[in-house]
Amino acid sequence: MRIFCVVSVLAASAASIFAQTAPPNDTGVSLGHIHFVVPDPDATKKAWIDVFGAVPVKAGALEPLKLPGIFIIITKANMPPAGGSTGSVVNHVGIAVKDYADIKAKAAAAGLAWRELTPNVQAFVTFPEAVTVEVMEVKDQATPVAFHHIHESVVDPEVARAWYVKEFGAANGTRRGPAAMIPGGEVDFLKAQ
Repeated sequence: MRIFCVVSVLAASAASIFAQTAPPNDTGVSLGHIHFVVPDPDATKKAWIDVFGAVPVKAGALEPLKLPGIFIIITKANMPPAGGSTGSVVNHVGIAVKDYADIKAKAAAAGLAWRELTPNVQAFVTFPEAVTVEVMEVKDQATPVAFHHIHESVVDPEVARAWYVKEFGAANGTRRGPAAMIPGGEVDFLKAQ
């Protein structure tokens, strides 16, 4: 089974480092961090810092990267997964950017593959370990970059959304299909191929 990251939802009582995340919903949940488990953590960290300006921070034994609204935790895989995003439940994560051209130039400078989806507005960039990150321009956002969504590939998108609604108090939403709206971002569901 190929798994490249674990998506975590944090309760309101999370450690103070996570205070920058969105306030929790009525169930006490907000999206707090994404966890990548990869063979080469340094390469992955460098890409997030170089392309999106992620800031390394300390939280006890953890050294997550901080982006507005989300923390990215990158750890070394004991048994490296294969295939990156391809075949994984987490198809990709989405980052909203204020200046698409700037991020495209930074990705090129970092030597990362860039695939346009909507010219000059939306693309997939391939990070180390074949992890796919969606870049989408949102000119009116307050910060240069911000976490936007997680896109999961699942057998039954409606059942997956219902689980997030029941377990995490998510609100029903739609973007490209069923979505679970959680403070701090959304989880969108695609039917697995």
